[in-house]
Amino acid sequence: MASRAQTNGVLPIPASQTAPKMSKASQNRAGPSLKVVVRRLAPALTEAEFMKIIGEEWNVGAGRVDWFSYKPGKVSTDPSKASRPSRAYLHLVNEPYLTQLSNHVRQLTFEDAAKTFTNPCLLGPASLEYTPYARIPSGKRRTDARQGTIDLDPEFMDFLESLANPVSTKEEEAEPSTKGEKVTTTPLVQYLKDKKANKSKEAAAAKAAKQSRLESASGSGKSKSKDGAADEPHKKAPKDGKRERLVEKAAREAVRVLNREGSKATAGQAQPANAAPTEAPKNPRAATRERGSIAAAARILQRDLGLSPVNAHRRAKVEAGAAAKSEAAAAAASAPQGLKAGPSNAGGGGKGKGRADNNKAKEATPAITLLKKPVEPAATAPPTSA
Repeated sequence: MASRAQTNGVLPIPASQTAPKMSKASQNRAGPSLKVVVRRLAPALTEAEFMKIIGEEWNVGAGRVDWFSYKPGKVSTDPSKASRPSRAYLHLVNEPYLTQLSNHVRQLTFEDAAKTFTNPCLLGPASLEYTPYARIPSGKRRTDARQGTIDLDPEFMDFLESLANPVSTKEEEAEPSTKGEKVTTTPLVQYLKDKKANKSKEAAAAKAAKQSRLESASGSGKSKSKDGAADEPHKKAPKDGKRERLVEKAAREAVRVLNREGSKATAGQAQPANAAPTEAPKNPRAATRERGSIAAAARILQRDLGLSPVNAHRRAKVEAGAAAKSEAAAAAASAPQGLKAGPSNAGGGGKGKGRADNNKAKEATPAITLLKKPVEPAATAPPTSA
């Protein structure tokens, strides 16, 4: 077989070399666990009472137990909360002690001085179990190599110096940085900075363009207002001339109406010779009122057409009143002459004398002259629709 293995080129490998290697910790865990816990102890049971009940042979240093830890329970005074039982952890030296300790715990009754061994939180008698974590704390203490060296730490020294000599934030900002450290930025931060700068530039450009547009608009408005102010007299001139012509036309119409009414009145006074003499008007204000109504109608017409200036109606009223007074005086002066001439005309009789009397009456009636009012271009009222 050996010669065959050698001829085939295969060397024999022992089984110890192919077996998986186990660490020391796994080798230790491979054996039985020697750490146990005694559960379901009375909540008020103390460590001294436990050690007295369990016996001195199970104390630390008696040859069976090398590590011991006791966790006292808690008695709850709130009926809605359950009490917490006590626990005792032991680490045995050898595996045969596990069975002995288990049988010994089953035979014992752990009664405490507070008589909490009958608490409802104890679901059964005390029992011995393996602990979930088999390791026990070692007796070695780890010491920190940097313990007591804080006074030599440069950062701590700077902190103490800053407490002794505080520096205001303004002074720190005013002092230039002496360190020649190079500031580095990431592409994302640089992109954000560039974007913010471009946005601020665009906003400034838009603001400047808007300001220029406003200035140009205000300049054009001012130039237009100046041109309009210069052309305003030329534009107002034809309007004022047209208004003046309309005022003259309306005044002529009013004068024509007055003349017509005056001729009718004189014709009624100068009757033919064969006619009976007419009596003088009992109320001389009637004729004045009639002529005044005509003048008022003319003024109303001018006002409705918007042809009169601001104070034109007052002036027209004064002129109409003066004309009415003059006509009333003329009528009063001519009335007695008509009464005296009546009988002579009746005695003589004749068409020629009647015509002469008519001519005399016409000559006695004063003619109304047209007074041209001055034009007031600045204080003209806007024309209103009739």
